[in-house]
Amino acid sequence: MGRIALKKMSRTPVRLAFLKNFTVKEHLGNITVPALALVSEGDGETLIRQAKQFIDGISSSRKALHVFTMKDDRSDDHCQLDNRSRGAQVMFDFFDEVFGYHPVF
Repeated sequence: MGRIALKKMSRTPVRLAFLKNFTVKEHLGNITVPALALVSEGDGETLIRQAKQFIDGISSSRKALHVFTMKDDRSDDHCQLDNRSRGAQVMFDFFDEVFGYHPVF
């Protein structure tokens, strides 16, 4: 579908009906690999709810949800753009846990 058709379609109520065809909800239980869902308080209720639904729906024994907040993380922007180092810290801490990495200092 061309860019013009999508742009024109985005202005119509049909767009929402069209997008409802794209869901993975019934397949979430098939996900068994480790998974980390990251969302920020500033992303809003809808994205936070979707991240929780994702984590609750997958079958992985190793899964985590991290909701970034200004209070706890000094970040509440989408993709942690306001504190990328904190976002990386959370991701690498999860990787350390998954792969059993425990550095000795």
